[in-house]
Amino acid sequence: LLIEMLSDPDPRVRRFVIDLLGDRKSVAAVDRLCEQLKVEQDPLLVLRAVGALVQIGDRRAVTPMIDLTYQQDSQQTLQIMFAVAVLGGREAEAYLVTLAEGHLDPEVQRGARDALTEMQKRGLVR
Repeated sequence: LLIEMLSDPDPRVRRFVIDLLGDRKSVAAVDRLCEQLKVEQDPLLVLRAVGALVQIGDRRAVTPMIDLTYQQDSQQTLQIMFAVAVLGGREAEAYLVTLAEGHLDPEVQRGARDALTEMQKRGLVR
């Protein structure tokens, strides 16, 4: 029932449900939260969904998060990039290396290098 409520027209309900699913670390909600990244119109709720996915900690969220950054400005990319780094894995590492070496914004490049360093410290890369 909670997962279905992500389609509620009231953004307050969606915010509550996103937060609750993250707090409960609901692995069953990962696919639907990833879909929410594509359909949610409220940018703050998109970031809340990213946060919920990080709380849950399922790497299936890495690809949808990366896809989300293609539509964002540098500040939002930085926020999402660090969420990707928290989840870790090879795909996250490859994405961050690409940003560190080739993003147009030097701040994003620095952030990607920092995120890679953190991933290495936490043992989330090779």
